[in-house]
Amino acid sequence: MSEGRDGDEDPLGECWITSWEQQTVQELEGEPDRQAVLEGQADEAAERLWSLFQAAAQCVAVMYKVACPTARTPLGAFRQLAGTSLALYYDAVDCVRKGGEAGMQAGYQRRTREVMHWARRRRHFRREELLAFLAGKTPPPHRPSLRGSPRTRISLERMSPRLPSPHHHNHNPEPDLSTFREALGIPGQPTMRPSAVGSSALASRRRTSAHLPELQAFLCDEFARNKRPAPSSSPTHDVTMDSPQHKRSRYT
Repeated sequence: MSEGRDGDEDPLGECWITSWEQQTVQELEGEPDRQAVLEGQADEAAERLWSLFQAAAQCVAVMYKVACPTARTPLGAFRQLAGTSLALYYDAVDCVRKGGEAGMQAGYQRRTREVMHWARRRRHFRREELLAFLAGKTPPPHRPSLRGSPRTRISLERMSPRLPSPHHHNHNPEPDLSTFREALGIPGQPTMRPSAVGSSALASRRRTSAHLPELQAFLCDEFARNKRPAPSSSPTHDVTMDSPQHKRSRYT
C-alpha cells in the first residue's frame, strides 16, 4: 500500500544537505528579528502617545479651571472636550497597532508572491536554488552525481505564515473619563490603557507640573459636585410569597 509520498517529508533530507546549504540556512536564521524590532517601535510610539495625552489632559483641565473660577458651571463642556481628546488618543493607538499588523501582512504577502512567481518559471528546481533565492545569493554550480539523491520535497505553505486576525478595538461611544482621570493622576477606578500589538503593559510615566496638585483637587471637587445619580436599578424590596410574614398577613 503506497502512502502519499509527495506530501511526506524526506527523512534523509538532513543527511543530504550540503555545507553551502547549511551556511545559507544559518545566514537566514541569523538575520535580525524584524517582528521584535517592529514591536519595540510600537511600544515606543504608544508611550509617546500616552505622554502627549497626559499633557493634553492637563491643558484641558487648566482651560476649564480658568473659564469658570467662580461661575461653577456644569461639567458638560469639560466632559465633551475630555471625551474628544480621549477618543483621539484611542484612535491614535489603534492606528499604530493596525499599521504594524498591516505592514507585517503586506511583507508576508509580497514574499509569498515572489516565491510563487519564481517557482512558476521552473518545472523542477533544487533545494539549493530555493535557498539561494530566499537568501538573495547565487546558487553554486550543479554537480551531477551518479547516485540518485533523494528528491527534495518543498512545502510552500511554510513560507507564508499568517498572523491571527486583528482584534478590533471598540471603545465605548459614551465618554468614559476614567483614562482621562488616570492621565491627570486623579484617583478613581483603575483602567487598562490600550497598547500596541505584541506589547506588554507600559509603565505609566506621569508628567508632573507645579499646578497639577491644584488641578487634581479642583477637578475632584467638580466631579463630586456634578456627580450624576446612579441609574435606578430594579426594586430590591421583592415580596416573597412563601415568607412567614406574607402568609401571616394573607390569612389575617
